Amino acid sequence: MAITRKAVAAAAFVAATTALGATPAAATVSPASVAAPSDKVCEPAHGPGDFNKHCNEVVGNGLSVDSVHGFLLSSKIPYYPAQICRVKVTVWGEKANGQHYENSRVNNDCGLGSLGVLFPLNNTQFKNGSLLCTRTSYEGYVPAPACVTIRA
Repeated sequence: MAITRKAVAAAAFVAATTALGATPAAATVSPASVAAPSDKVCEPAHGPGDFNKHCNEVVGNGLSVDSVHGFLLSSKIPYYPAQICRVKVTVWGEKANGQHYENSRVNNDCGLGSLGVLFPLNNTQFKNGSLLCTRTSYEGYVPAPACVTIRA
């Protein structure tokens, strides 16, 4: 019975991840993946559903970053998106000039399956090889960061 539940849980997670717009591979990406023109990495997190993860989606090209979107994805068995209300998203990294960048915002709205904050960075240059990270907190639980490596 335990094996069946694990198999069902894994299948539910993959289906929910796909239904919420992420690829199943995103759930298994390591915290330091190489940035392409756009890259997304997700890590396990606390949330209202049975399957929860927070993601960092970086949009840009090379060292130039247009935006960072930190968000929480959550679903309940069997494959239904969960209601998420109020998340805090923090983003940080090292700019090309060596200056530390950090910003934090709270989204007090509610969302079905996904809720987060978009940080427009307007082609901000980040240091080659540095990590650009986000952390999406829900109900005060602080997960491990989800980080993307910036590469020229």
